[in-house]
Amino acid sequence: MREHKRRGANLIKLMPSGGIASTGDDPNQQLMTDEEMRAAVETAHSLRMKVAAHLYPASAIENAVRAGVDSVEHGSFATAQTFALMKAHGTYLVPTLTVYEIFYVTARNQPQLLTPGTAAKELANDLLPKRNLPLAVKSGVKIAYGTDIGEGDHTQEFTLLTANGLQPGEALFAATRNAADLIGAADQIGSIQAGRYADIVATSGDPLSDPARFRHVHFVMKGGVIYRRAGAPTPIRDRSGAAD
Repeated sequence: MREHKRRGANLIKLMPSGGIASTGDDPNQQLMTDEEMRAAVETAHSLRMKVAAHLYPASAIENAVRAGVDSVEHGSFATAQTFALMKAHGTYLVPTLTVYEIFYVTARNQPQLLTPGTAAKELANDLLPKRNLPLAVKSGVKIAYGTDIGEGDHTQEFTLLTANGLQPGEALFAATRNAADLIGAADQIGSIQAGRYADIVATSGDPLSDPARFRHVHFVMKGGVIYRRAGAPTPIRDRSGAAD
């Protein structure tokens, strides 16, 4: 962990439970001891690094929350009790509904594309996060936006969040204010105000009235530089201001 810090890392992701998309893993099993999680969190926090934890089972989530992790990624099998504990500790939930949607459809329609032995786990577990999100919303736990898909359509998460319990304004905060707070950068990004980076996107309509608008971005500004205007098929300026 200290070596990662020296190389420039500012966040550590722990894998305290088994996974769904990985061959041979049991997503119901806690793979790190409570003592290991506490030691990892204490070390990371002493280095001013954030700690995210890939977690599925409720008991493992609760143990990780008590150990002090900053966020729970996935949290598929969380209960109302789990979310209440997360709220009490100020732990963020990153639901990553997009990855479940994609993998569920793949497991149902093209299971041969998945790693061996994982399609059955996807079909058995991938609908749970959407069913559980209303519990998280009701509990008042903090929610940050994340997709866990690497390359792809990251705007799909807006549709899934708003279809499963979040109000459009809450989904917007999850992707901006809350996400900035989670990674420790709320003094630089996540809101439009003096002293923040001018990182702005705009849609052609009001996404708070029509959440589908979240998926249709027509303007992009990064650090005060315009990269895309409405109707422009490609970025129109680079950081230096030169035209593409």
